[in-house]
Amino acid sequence: MRMKAFSLAPLAALLASAPSHADDLRRHVLQVSAAAPDVAVSPRAPERNSLPLPTLEYVFALNATCAEPFGPSSISLAVADTRRSLSGDELDGNASAEITLIVPADQLAPVPVAEFCVEVPAEDSSAPAEGERLTLPATLSAHASLLCVSGSEQEIIYTSAPLDVTLICNRGNSD
Repeated sequence: MRMKAFSLAPLAALLASAPSHADDLRRHVLQVSAAAPDVAVSPRAPERNSLPLPTLEYVFALNATCAEPFGPSSISLAVADTRRSLSGDELDGNASAEITLIVPADQLAPVPVAEFCVEVPAEDSSAPAEGERLTLPATLSAHASLLCVSGSEQEIIYTSAPLDVTLICNRGNSD
């Protein structure tokens, strides 16, 4: 059996020279960041392994750039069922913004947390100290979009960012 040899070089050259839609959208940039909020929680029974979260407040820094000749038309941000959008008028030509989102407790699922901030008998001298902290990485996700416009052309990009939560055990003063 004889095999024919062929070259992939013409195909590779064609693919390398063809513009890619992904390359077009890479020229627009959207970055989202937020610090983890500190949440005070009360001690709970040792057998409870899930912890309901209270209302959370996140302050987001949004940095966006639309490639020339495009300009920012709107930025949208969502966490759980809480959403906020900034229009072009609110952006005033600047696609960097700070947005505060308050996510109500009823939009948040309880988080699994074992052996943190559990009730201990008063006579137990090995009880954890006040202010015990635990950061839960990627507890929620923020989803953002940037709409860039040039005349009748529109392009939109999306991004997401993990959101942490820091729990602080509030055992109260026993003085």
